[in-house]
Amino acid sequence: MRKPLCKPMVVMSALLLAFFISETQAQSCNEPPRNPQNVVINVVDGQPEFSNKFCDEAGSAPGDLCNAIGSRPRMVFKLQGNGANRWEFVRMELSADGTSWNQPVLPQGAYDDLGFSTDPNNQDRRNGWPQATFNGNKRQMTVRNDNCHEFDIHYRLVLRNNDGSEVFLHPRIRNGGTL
Repeated sequence: MRKPLCKPMVVMSALLLAFFISETQAQSCNEPPRNPQNVVINVVDGQPEFSNKFCDEAGSAPGDLCNAIGSRPRMVFKLQGNGANRWEFVRMELSADGTSWNQPVLPQGAYDDLGFSTDPNNQDRRNGWPQATFNGNKRQMTVRNDNCHEFDIHYRLVLRNNDGSEVFLHPRIRNGGTL
């Protein structure tokens, strides 16, 4: 007597369902980020400083960015206030530990989510500098964050004054990943 093929069919169906679910998640991570995170940097007494934060947890500081599971932020950094026209954004730098800024080793998800080149020899990738676009005489900088991977990372913004001096603003990013 032949045994019914019920068990193999159930296993096959479960495998196909898992494949389609993972494909759907992967596709959503390839979509462009949708929600702007407008991060304001006010110039107060001639010095830039963060005005807002996006984390509610204890110990979070202005400039911290916490992204809920499934959110797809577009980080938009804006200089405002008296004296903002004397400053410009130079770049964003990333560090896994908040101290190693020169050629850091970042979590794999950071390289993917923040739009780095896939070429391991790319200088910006080796330096930990994600791609950014600039607008308004470099007084606005936009960096994508796909938030497809869960990780915590430190970032710092490099700003330059008209006289050539630079300042570093150093908060963190907490990505929640996908569902």
